[in-house]
Amino acid sequence: MDGIIRGDGEYALLELTEKIGRGEDYHGVDNFAYGDPLTGRLVQNPLRPAIKNLESIPHPATDLFEYQAIIDDHQAVLFHFSRGCPYPCTYCAARTLMLEYGQSVRYRSVDSAIEEVALTVERYNVRSSSFLWFTDDLFCLNKKWLYEFLSKYERKIGLPFSCNVRSNLVNDEMFNRMVGAGCKYVMMSIESGNDYIRNEVMKRVIPRKQMFQSFELANRYGLQTCAPVVIGVPFETPEMLEDSIKTVAQLHATEY
Repeated sequence: MDGIIRGDGEYALLELTEKIGRGEDYHGVDNFAYGDPLTGRLVQNPLRPAIKNLESIPHPATDLFEYQAIIDDHQAVLFHFSRGCPYPCTYCAARTLMLEYGQSVRYRSVDSAIEEVALTVERYNVRSSSFLWFTDDLFCLNKKWLYEFLSKYERKIGLPFSCNVRSNLVNDEMFNRMVGAGCKYVMMSIESGNDYIRNEVMKRVIPRKQMFQSFELANRYGLQTCAPVVIGVPFETPEMLEDSIKTVAQLHATEY
């Protein structure tokens, strides 16, 4: 691997590929990080400003791929409408990027998001058994954005969808609106069932009681749930791992 692009990559990648295409030196491109071939030293170029207006970026060019085959193979169509996360989870890069950029979460407008979904559904054969998957880290973080999206999605799209949520953000009203708009499945990450690992090591800041209440609420609304868990975390003892497994089993999630 020659290097990586950090942060928002669209314009950095564009500049990088244009320089490579012209046979120019590309090592000075902002956002680019690489290992100096002479010294072995890691070089991290400055970050260009974050893209504040996500609508300045075109919708994904799915026509460049065999996208229908991808939909058929995975029985899902993926969308992502935001960038960033305000939470300090120690295993994730979002916190570092937020601090470097000096800002938190950025969103496409609801109308732009609905437009992307509508164009995709119109262009491809999305079977009734397939899910539209909204992969935003925290699809439910901004309630004003979420409720406007759900209202327009229900009227204009109306297909079953899945999304990512967080135990400390969901409530009765939110799940009621989500289910009404077509939500069938939520990924509500646990990361560890052990309180010390989850909150002291991972910095998830989700109390055990709140975690259980969120899954009970999802089950009450008939939502399928996925509760991802990480094992082998630094400082995790065999006893903590056993506690994590037992705790997560008690959540009665659909998948882990």
